[in-house]
Amino acid sequence: AGRPFSREASHAKLAATDTAMQVISVISEEAYLSFARAELRMDDILEEVAFFEDQIEQLAEQRDALIEQQLDALKQELAEGDEPTAEQQRRMEQLDAELDRYVEQAWDLAEQMRLRAMQRRIYDFEDDFGDMLEDEAHRLQTQGEDLHRIRREHRHRQRAGEDDGRQFVDEALDRLRDDAEGAEQFEQHMEQMEREMDLVRLADDMLAQVERMASIIREQRELTDRLAEFRNRETLTSQQALRAQRMAEEQASLEADLTETMTQMDRLAEEAADKLPNMAQSLTDILDELRRLDVTRDQHEAAQLARAGEGRYAHRAAQSAANKLESLLRQCDPQNLQ
Repeated sequence: AGRPFSREASHAKLAATDTAMQVISVISEEAYLSFARAELRMDDILEEVAFFEDQIEQLAEQRDALIEQQLDALKQELAEGDEPTAEQQRRMEQLDAELDRYVEQAWDLAEQMRLRAMQRRIYDFEDDFGDMLEDEAHRLQTQGEDLHRIRREHRHRQRAGEDDGRQFVDEALDRLRDDAEGAEQFEQHMEQMEREMDLVRLADDMLAQVERMASIIREQRELTDRLAEFRNRETLTSQQALRAQRMAEEQASLEADLTETMTQMDRLAEEAADKLPNMAQSLTDILDELRRLDVTRDQHEAAQLARAGEGRYAHRAAQSAANKLESLLRQCDPQNLQ
């Protein structure tokens, strides 16, 4: 069954109105995913990757501080003496409390990773991303359980008078060092995925601009069809002149959209020249043709003429822009952008 996606509806006939008609659509699952991809851009996912990388890095800094500033020193001091001093006992109690905070933060991050991994996966590559998060969440959960067990057994031995702290320090140190290796592997995998996702982001941005270009083509034709009410008129009534003014603003807006889209396509083609050369060339070909056809000049003239009440000539200029743009429809099909 299709997934409904509603937009504001307009029921007036195109010939009798100066505004574009919108419809209510029921779209397929595939179309829904396409819409979702348009809403959830690659930049959003890259921000999520950066967030999890940052959180893992913060945990790593805490872990390294525990190892280098406390555990290593305690291990060496305890090895050199017979019984722990009162100061060393105090430091072990402080270590126990800091390990508890470390575990809680690790578990909180693990829960965030699990929740993200459970979200619906819009892009194919999110399967790998989700699996990585699930694996890392499991690693963090297991590490926390091990550290809690080490702390619990240490307190049990203390109550029984069987622990001088050496076993506690040794086990905590070994477990944190093991964790450092696992965290490093995760960070390496995330960095590799980030590089791959950046390419997908670039391709995604290029496709978005081509889709925007296709939309401009459709909007230009729709506006031209509405301007057709003036094509055989030498003079306009006051109501027609008012509609012509509104259409002039729409035409000016379309010209600005086309100019901005061309600017973005130019930027992306340059960025992708070495990374995605075929797609970059496709964009360059579209831009070269747009400049050769000088579409924005026709759009500019159509807007000026409509403002001046020259409905017949405004329609003629808009028609020229629409025809030129429609000659690019095949090139602006995302399926042809390789």
